[in-house]
Amino acid sequence: MERLREDSRVSQSSIVDALRGQILRGQIARGSRLPNRRDLIRRFGASSVTVQRAVDRLVADGFVYTDGPNGTFVAPNPPHVSRYGLLLASHPNNREHWRRFSSVLCNAARDLYPSGERTIAIYYDINDKTQTEDYRRLIRDLRSHCLAGLIIDGEPDRLFGTPALEPGSPPRVALMEEAAGPGIPVVGHDRYAFIDKSLDFLHQQGRRNIAFIGGERISPHNLQQYFASALAARDMHHEPYWWQQVFVGTPELARNMVHLLMNPSQPQRPNGLIIYDDNLVEQVIAGLMDAGVCVPGDMDVVTHCNFPWASPTVIPLKRIGYDAAQTLRLCVELIDQQRLGDAVDLMSQVKPIEEHGVSLKGRQQQEATTSI
Repeated sequence: MERLREDSRVSQSSIVDALRGQILRGQIARGSRLPNRRDLIRRFGASSVTVQRAVDRLVADGFVYTDGPNGTFVAPNPPHVSRYGLLLASHPNNREHWRRFSSVLCNAARDLYPSGERTIAIYYDINDKTQTEDYRRLIRDLRSHCLAGLIIDGEPDRLFGTPALEPGSPPRVALMEEAAGPGIPVVGHDRYAFIDKSLDFLHQQGRRNIAFIGGERISPHNLQQYFASALAARDMHHEPYWWQQVFVGTPELARNMVHLLMNPSQPQRPNGLIIYDDNLVEQVIAGLMDAGVCVPGDMDVVTHCNFPWASPTVIPLKRIGYDAAQTLRLCVELIDQQRLGDAVDLMSQVKPIEEHGVSLKGRQQQEATTSI
């Protein structure tokens, strides 16, 4: 009996592989009807139960759908051309390593294609430390050809040695600021344009003494050099100790830094501040309030924002940042180009936008409920 069950499973897998392979190669076109059950039984020499289970598996994976008495048809948008995997290194429950940008990506992924012609599946905790349930789900989806491509948030290095980076795996794109591994296109955010927009705004407000506080993930040397030259070009001033970086896993340190930076006992204080990490906004604001700073009376503040989900705030801030939906669309476009064999740029950048004219989801509710 056990041998019969084993043979049945093998036959079922063989049927799934054969039919799915024909769909992948376009031998059974999208929208076309599969052979009826009797023909499939005869073709594969399998029982009706085994054939039905194989078809059920293809339905569950999204390759085919049944239309009652009319038969079973190949899906118009099967997963190998319409389903994309978003690979996150952490999980929302991991407060030390989870970032606001990851939450924004998840929100954008769920909202991006409301008509359902494409979908973005989210996989948490895809890293080199654990083999989680989501990791096992990812491997199964890769081996079942259920993904058109992979969007990797952060360094792809953490996935070396896994099926996600094996030759023959779906096209990949990395969300990061620097070049990734060989042949992996990167989608980043134009940090230098963010600096320019921020300084232009502060200059228009008459602010000349500018401080900068960011997270640990920025590249301090290159960005700091650009920041210094951009300040000089606008006849603005910056002290070296006005540049601060904080590990965003402990954002409360930003509160202490800002309180010290803006303490009335300081002989010279900035009157303009750039926050280049929306994970730090609440704590930076708390530090300003601790120091008794009036915004915008004493200082104007520009903060990074992942649109359209703004960080909550109780004081007026200028928001400049990047559209999460635009970022994901660009990733999907690059994956599709690779899948079709087109040449792609290995480094693409999303330009920053300003708050004006941008819908900030839940902003009024967030500001009404924020407490420091």
